[in-house]
Amino acid sequence: MSEKLFIRLRTTVLTILFAIAATVVHAITLEPRAWECERGQRTIADTQYEIEICGMDRDKVGGTQDARLRVYAMRGALLAQRYYAFEPWSPLNQFIVGDKEILFTDADSLASDGTFEVLTLAFPLACADWGAANFERFFFDR
Repeated sequence: MSEKLFIRLRTTVLTILFAIAATVVHAITLEPRAWECERGQRTIADTQYEIEICGMDRDKVGGTQDARLRVYAMRGALLAQRYYAFEPWSPLNQFIVGDKEILFTDADSLASDGTFEVLTLAFPLACADWGAANFERFFFDR
């Protein structure tokens, strides 16, 4: 192995190790967000779930607020997570738990008719929902 190739490999390995260490330090030192949460149990698609809805002020004066929807299995495993915004006291807000889906509105996304965009969380949940929710939970939401 030539000396030039050895130096390139060593530099690449050290850069990768530094990136991994920086990611781990970032994940460990995150401060939790001040979410105010409520939980309830619902049966959706013939399966019992625990639904958690959390809210947090985004702007101190008026405007929209951040919201987080989490779906847990009854044994406590996080299955899905969605973020959206809502306007307090607006009649355009919707949150409907149906037989096979949860419908909710996002105040940050307006539909063509001026109402809030309706988002859907369909059941049964996909494996991608579990992966996305738990990846974000580990790295960004401590």
